[in-house]
Amino acid sequence: MSTPRRWILACCCALLPLAAHAEPAPSIEILAAFVELHTSPDERYPIHEIAERGEQVRVLKRQTRWYKLRTPSGKQGWVSETQLGPSLTAAGYALSTSDQ
Repeated sequence: MSTPRRWILACCCALLPLAAHAEPAPSIEILAAFVELHTSPDERYPIHEIAERGEQVRVLKRQTRWYKLRTPSGKQGWVSETQLGPSLTAAGYALSTSDQ
């Protein structure tokens, strides 16, 4: 194996423990009666899943005023900050104060 390939392989192996110790996505409880999970971060996209009151969902990512969630059943989708507001506030998230 050539020296550059060995170096790349060594770097990749050195990073594996970091991936194994990655923090789990934060969890929040749905406080509204339900929230609608869209296929993309915009209300014009289809709703393909619903998360109901009391469900613990994982927050995977935020894009402007939309949050990508994963339900206990493994379904993923985007929910607007408007629908998630009470759940986010209770979990300690800061809500947007202006349009982004």
